[in-house]
Amino acid sequence: MTCGRVSPEDRKALFPIPRRPTKPALPATVTLNDAERLALYNQLKAHRGVATNMKLTLVGRPAKILKRDTFVAVTLASREPPALPKGLPELPSQDPTIYLVYIASKQWRKVEEAIQNPEDKLIIDGYPYNDKKMGVIGVLTQSVTTVQLQRAKKEADKKEIAT
Repeated sequence: MTCGRVSPEDRKALFPIPRRPTKPALPATVTLNDAERLALYNQLKAHRGVATNMKLTLVGRPAKILKRDTFVAVTLASREPPALPKGLPELPSQDPTIYLVYIASKQWRKVEEAIQNPEDKLIIDGYPYNDKKMGVIGVLTQSVTTVQLQRAKKEADKKEIAT
């Protein structure tokens, strides 16, 4: 018997590497028709949980800006959804979702100059609500910045940390 070394073949025999069980692949999307979605909701609606915090983030560029005394209003419309995790139901066929966004004047002043750049976009965090009368999702803005202002802040923070 030699001291210290085991051949790779003997090592594999003595200490086999356990194989991970293979998981079944999830379908890319699941199709739910209206009746199936309604059945799911009917099973859940009497047992609603409580959302203690809700936030929606919108990134986009408004086509028109309406200023009022205490706020600014813009609209944004959704396009195609982003890549979503496998296994989620596909979106039902629908028109774009329209967001009617209210931004306090004080918040707007912080981004007003930056959004003049046609390449920049707003980043809006806000509280969404279903405005049934208007047929839109209303958003009461909690914070707003732009992509370029956010990028500049990150660069300034990096420089401050480096010094």
